[in-house]
Amino acid sequence: MAGPEAASLPQLLQAFNFLTRRMLEDARGARWDEMLAQQPAWLALQGALGDIDWESYAEVEREALRALLLDTQAAIEELTGLAEAWRPQLATMLNGIHNSSRLRSAYRL
Repeated sequence: MAGPEAASLPQLLQAFNFLTRRMLEDARGARWDEMLAQQPAWLALQGALGDIDWESYAEVEREALRALLLDTQAAIEELTGLAEAWRPQLATMLNGIHNSSRLRSAYRL
């Protein structure tokens, strides 16, 4: 399977939106482990996104991209709010993930 860099910008934005929405649903359900497990893929998609050359798209495509960006931004804002409300629990979980990662590295598990 090709990496995110092989996809077109509209495809990347759709994938980014889909994953953001999935993470938001996990956060709404307080399924923080599942949400955090998706973070590496989310970060990879985010890193693959670049500037939009708006002039290269027809008006209807620009409107679709704009709607997708607005929807993604709204989901990120809600996700951020939920994460901040659960900050102490998330910090504990992230610390546990970090410690188990260090143990795996130390013992090459």
